[in-house]
Amino acid sequence: MSIDGARWYVCESHFGREDLVLENLERQGFNSYLPLQLFNRVKKGQPDRSTSRPFFPGYVFTQVDLAIDRWRAIYSTRGVKAVLGSRERPTAVPERFIADIRAAEIEGFIRLMPATPDCRFKSGDCVTYKGFLQAIFCERVDARRCSILIELLGKTSRATVDITALS
Repeated sequence: MSIDGARWYVCESHFGREDLVLENLERQGFNSYLPLQLFNRVKKGQPDRSTSRPFFPGYVFTQVDLAIDRWRAIYSTRGVKAVLGSRERPTAVPERFIADIRAAEIEGFIRLMPATPDCRFKSGDCVTYKGFLQAIFCERVDARRCSILIELLGKTSRATVDITALS
């Protein structure tokens, strides 16, 4: 298939069939792309497992030159539910969109870096939780959460809370 005048289009897949769509489009000679991301599966009592999932569930991108390629074959590709746009002329995705997605890939997976809130507290600092509860800051747990000691009804408890809820 041609790449020179080709543009990217979005194929909607049947539920959970993105891999099938990707495989069948590539088998027909279409340059296709399924962005993936990693998820950590955590089940109580079992070791953590990483699994991949589509970054855009239900969608696969394919590169087609409408003037040259047999693009209408995409509609009858096994697993394809629709192509975004009209049947006469699908709607192209800007090249920059695909380039930005690919730029976010690390080792074949999309990795979005979460925004890390600033944490100005140190262990032992007195803080206010949700604007009215007094607590003691213990430590940062991860990028967004921290551990605090809070006293309620005469009992001190340790809680993990969102850093942005502290002042």
